[in-house]
Amino acid sequence: MKCCKGVVLCLAMLAAPLIGGCGLTVVPGVGGFVTISVINNTDFDVDPGVEFGAFSTSLAFLDVGVLAPGDIVDVDVDCDDIVFLTTTDSAQLGGSVDYVLDPLPIFELDLDYFCGEIVEFEFVGNGQDFDVFVDAGGENIF
Repeated sequence: MKCCKGVVLCLAMLAAPLIGGCGLTVVPGVGGFVTISVINNTDFDVDPGVEFGAFSTSLAFLDVGVLAPGDIVDVDVDCDDIVFLTTTDSAQLGGSVDYVLDPLPIFELDLDYFCGEIVEFEFVGNGQDFDVFVDAGGENIF
């Protein structure tokens, strides 16, 4: 009987803060990372123009530089810092003409991608066929 009282007392001590609203709170995204993978599968240099931020009105460029053909760059970004993600002015730097893509939609954490996932920007094609595909968690989102 003494053993049961101890177990009940321990459970009551653990349950009291939870019932009173002072329990543990799990906040999605806190303490984790989103990995951004930028891939140049074209025959020319690419300036990817990937932007991210905590607010959609103040995005910062992901500093990966210009990628040579075949380059792959992976960057881990804290989930609190990558609530919004997009690309603007992605450009393929051709010999005589640069090809610039239209801005992508703004992707949002917990809607389009999740903390702990890999978001992959794969640049493909050459010249007028230059394009970008975006996958998150293994699924195409653009």
